[in-house]
Amino acid sequence: MDKLFTPLLHGANRAVNSNFYRKTMVSHRTDDTVALTVTDIAVLEVLADRAGAVVSRDTLRRLADLRQFSQRRCDSAIVAIRRVMGNDAVITVRGRGWMLQSEFETAARTFIDAS
Repeated sequence: MDKLFTPLLHGANRAVNSNFYRKTMVSHRTDDTVALTVTDIAVLEVLADRAGAVVSRDTLRRLADLRQFSQRRCDSAIVAIRRVMGNDAVITVRGRGWMLQSEFETAARTFIDAS
């Protein structure tokens, strides 16, 4: 049995896999309704906490509690965040990680607080 689904089968004290729950809100960039998973929002929060600084994949996985997922889960979260915040919000620093540009920190905080 897939380890990811195992906690969902344990009676009244079952754990919930937050990756499957989506929060729907309006994009600051396009005024369209968008959905981010709770995991995507956790990644955005880590980036917002370190706005202007490069965050490595390992650091992002540890701080957003993504260690149980594939390393590529960070990439998926970044794509989702860029759809909401715009392509210029998160910069890829090749070989090092990602950086939320400082001028997008306020918009990111507003988005996080609304979730």
